[in-house]
Amino acid sequence: MGRDNWRPERIRYSPWGALALVLLTGLALLRSGDDHSPGPPRSAAATSAGHRMDTAPAPVAGPAVKPSAYAPGARVYGDTGRAEPRVVTRGGEFTKTGGHDGDVVVFALPVGTL
Repeated sequence: MGRDNWRPERIRYSPWGALALVLLTGLALLRSGDDHSPGPPRSAAATSAGHRMDTAPAPVAGPAVKPSAYAPGARVYGDTGRAEPRVVTRGGEFTKTGGHDGDVVVFALPVGTL
């Protein structure tokens, strides 16, 4: 008895095309990285959407620091991994020249105070 000619054979597709597509996509992501990187993990308090109250910094106890003649600006890398704007000191006082990134505010210390 031979094949039944009234019913067509079931066509079996090979999975190699889909497997190659998945492997090439994974390789491309490994080589170039993801398009959107959210950065390092943050605590729940840092990512909460609630209202934050900005408070003034606590006063520094102890004798006043003698300002240095020249304090160069420094690049500061915050928790985002990007370089924050330059921070300089004038007359020994802390001066903010940018560096405000979310919850991070960068201030400079006069050279030789630590």
